[in-house]
Amino acid sequence: MTTSPCGQPIQPIPEVDLALITGSANWGLRFPEDAGLPGVRVLSRDVSHETAYGVSENWKLLEFDGSMTPDGLPRRALCMYSHGNPRDWIDHSCHRRAFAVLQAAGVRRVLASSTIGSLNRAIRVGDFVINADIIELTQTPYSLLPGRQRF
Repeated sequence: MTTSPCGQPIQPIPEVDLALITGSANWGLRFPEDAGLPGVRVLSRDVSHETAYGVSENWKLLEFDGSMTPDGLPRRALCMYSHGNPRDWIDHSCHRRAFAVLQAAGVRRVLASSTIGSLNRAIRVGDFVINADIIELTQTPYSLLPGRQRF
C-alpha cells in the first residue's frame, strides 16, 4: 500500500455527497470521537488521498445512522481539518488539495464549523448561525481555485 509523507495510507476517494470541515475552532477536540454523538461512527481515519495538487492528508470517513437523517437512511461523509497537517502550523495551500478531494468525491453539501465574531447585536455568544453564502475578500492564491483570482 502506498503511503503519504506522514505515513498515512493513500486510499481511493470515496463517493459521498456531504463533507464536514473543521478548523481552529476544533483544536483540542477530536471530532466526532470526543463529541460523544450517538449514531455517528468513524469508518476510517488518518487516510490520505492523491490529488493533482499533491497528497491531501488526515481525512476521516464518517457514517451517520438513520436516526440522524430525515429519511431514516444512513449517510456517509468525509471529514477534514481545514488548516492542513500537522496541526501545529497552518498550511495555506492545503485548500486546493482538500477541495480537489471534495470535488472527486462528488460532495454537494459542506458543513464547516467556525468560531468568528459578529457586529450584529442580535447574534449572541453561543448562537448557531447557518450561512447561505461565504464572502471571500482576501482572494489570495491560497484561497481560490486556479483561474479564479481577481484583484
